[in-house]
Amino acid sequence: MEGDDIREMYQRSDKLHGVKYVNYISDGDSKIYKGVVTESPYGETIAIKKKECINYVQKWIGARLRTCKKGKPGIGGKLTAKLIDSLSNYYGLAIRRNTTSTENMYKAIWTTVYHMSSTDDMPKHHYCPQGADSWCTWQRANAKGPLAQYKHKDALLQIVLDVITPIYEDLSRKELLERCLGDFTQNNNESFSSLVWRIAPKIMPGSAIIV
Repeated sequence: MEGDDIREMYQRSDKLHGVKYVNYISDGDSKIYKGVVTESPYGETIAIKKKECINYVQKWIGARLRTCKKGKPGIGGKLTAKLIDSLSNYYGLAIRRNTTSTENMYKAIWTTVYHMSSTDDMPKHHYCPQGADSWCTWQRANAKGPLAQYKHKDALLQIVLDVITPIYEDLSRKELLERCLGDFTQNNNESFSSLVWRIAPKIMPGSAIIV
């Protein structure tokens, strides 16, 4: 039903409103997007680009990490729920703060991994912003003077890095990051849906007339 509705919206948008939707903001379901492209509502000359809702993209990494945790015996106590939440938030911020450049987005995503896996013997803060105002405590200490007194917090263990690195490699692919350019979200749609469900909850029966 959702796919049919969206295809109908594309097909009638120009006739009813003089509007052509050139971006399709996805929630991860590629079947609906393929259906819209197949319909070619505006002819062959106007391509409809797929964009990702960055809120959903952030959820992907959290879901992947939690699934990985379940499938890797012995890592549960190291890849904690708190750590997964932190990694997900940092990943989401890296995208939101760099929605005009895939290169900056990629760099910011991996900055998190390098920063959190740094140790006194092997600091990896080369991507972290420099200066006394940096969010990176190592870079702040470096700007203020010698680093002899600086001590890193507990770093990501190698067993955790081995598990999360393939996930980060997959979710920092250029083609994915290109679909995140523009800072698109489905917040408006979700807000409208929330309002509708408050008026007509899914758990209560009702007819179209009542809605």
